[in-house]
Amino acid sequence: MDDNPNEYRLPKRVNDPILLWFYPLQQVLPLFFAIGAIAIMGHTLMFLSFGFAWFFLFDYVDARFPRGFLLHKVYWAGLTKGFVKETKTVPDAMKREFFQ
Repeated sequence: MDDNPNEYRLPKRVNDPILLWFYPLQQVLPLFFAIGAIAIMGHTLMFLSFGFAWFFLFDYVDARFPRGFLLHKVYWAGLTKGFVKETKTVPDAMKREFFQ
């Protein structure tokens, strides 16, 4: 590595999110999916409004809650039933009491 005094490097941490320009990838990706869906299906207003709503909603939740909060709420509400298989380490989301 060169120690060039005219070069600035951004510090990178282990748990930093993957960035696309200045925004986290999970925040920008639905907007790109909406643009792709527009190209395929042609419902411009519906998909673009979904993409922008996701962008601002994710920004709001990301600023106020810890990482993984939405996924935890979706799991806790039982909306992942059928998508996540019950195992020894991942119990059923609707099961609230456990006995040993």
